Amino acid sequence: MVTHRTRLLTWICALCLSACASMTAVKPVASKLQANDLDAGGDIEGAATTAWPDAAWWRLYGDPQLNRLIEEAVAGSPRIAAAQARIRVAQGMASISDAALQPSIEGGADIDRTRFSHDYYIPEDINGHYLFRPVWNNSAGLTLAYSFDFWGRDRAALEASLGQVKVSEYEAQNARLTLQGTVIRTYAELEYAYEIEDHERAILDAEKQTLDLAARRLQAGLGTELEIQQARNAVAATEAQLEEVANHRVLLRHQLAALGGRGPGAGDAITRPAMILNQVVGLPSRIPAELIGRRPDVQAERWRVEVAAKQIVVAKAAFYPNVDLKASLGLVGIGFGQLLSASAVSSSIGPAVTLPIFEGGKLRAGLDVRTSQYDLAVDAYNAAVIEALRQVADGISHLASLETLRQRRAQTLSYANRAHELAVIAFRAGLTDYNNVLSTEDALNRAQTLIAEIGLQQITSMSALNEALGGGLQVSP
Repeated sequence: MVTHRTRLLTWICALCLSACASMTAVKPVASKLQANDLDAGGDIEGAATTAWPDAAWWRLYGDPQLNRLIEEAVAGSPRIAAAQARIRVAQGMASISDAALQPSIEGGADIDRTRFSHDYYIPEDINGHYLFRPVWNNSAGLTLAYSFDFWGRDRAALEASLGQVKVSEYEAQNARLTLQGTVIRTYAELEYAYEIEDHERAILDAEKQTLDLAARRLQAGLGTELEIQQARNAVAATEAQLEEVANHRVLLRHQLAALGGRGPGAGDAITRPAMILNQVVGLPSRIPAELIGRRPDVQAERWRVEVAAKQIVVAKAAFYPNVDLKASLGLVGIGFGQLLSASAVSSSIGPAVTLPIFEGGKLRAGLDVRTSQYDLAVDAYNAAVIEALRQVADGISHLASLETLRQRRAQTLSYANRAHELAVIAFRAGLTDYNNVLSTEDALNRAQTLIAEIGLQQITSMSALNEALGGGLQVSP
């Protein structure tokens, strides 16, 4: 049997639906890239097959001190701590969104002395209390509220908040991966500085011997003052270069200490690096399909797309009526003693319906904004996928080029070393002047610097490739 209440509720709901704000047919225009649709290129397709990086991929360099520095950096970096704090903030916001799906109960009590106006709509006295003098006007009770969430607004808001938690988690992992790579590059530069210092010291020893020989030749009447000054100038220039290298080593130690969240004094304990490069240059299988699931930055962008999609649902739900259940139970009484009497009991229960009728285009504009934000998130995701694939291709190509370049520079170093040896022998025998020694020495110095630089680039490029492959992150695409 249909009651008057049912008819009234049906009529109200129909009115609500017919009076809702107009929703335009706003749809996203961007679409996510499929990684397998991208042309990986010959460098990736022709690379040797190897395993995905391990979670502790930097241990392949075989340097215990490097392992310790990275662990200290991850544990002590303020940036990592800030990333973890952002995760907690996102989790807190998700808890707030979850609370919207739960019923809420509030309690309250008002105890006050009230003097009612003569023009008020109540009689002069209630329960024997004359109301035109101050009387106790008391109330106490509980109020229950529950949103039915017919259109899924609160559920979508919760899913968006949970998606933001995932974004924060992957951002934290990306910050950790970036920090690890920065420590490795700085540490490799420190090793390079030591190698350059070794070369400069060897050159300085040779230059001092040559200076001594030039002085003895001058005393014997076989040399000139010009040769002495040239030799002294070479010694001074190399000593200045050694000072620059020593200062650079100090600065690198300070940087490593700062990366670990410590003061510069902690860098004093860092000894000479002992990194080795015995990793197989190659790529895992299923590139680029699995690459998406192993890059924390790409995963963060993917979850931003999910968050934006849920926010569109929230924006659409705002166009529809909001139906809540509200109930209250309490005590209301005029006079202090009447508050606890049976006649003071008050209760109510029923639905509360709110709907947008005219809001000046605010809801449509909000939906437009959310849809555009979804397009932006998709475009950012697509850009991250393309950039990830480019970084992998660049890494494998650069490492192959560096190996070829290393072989050629090793040959150049051999030639430069032999030329310098011959120039020194000829000078000591009086067959040539000191300019030939300086010329071959400069060529040798450049060749030694270049071969050491190749080692630095190989270490840092291998680190960059491991970072491009996700640094050991394992997530389903």
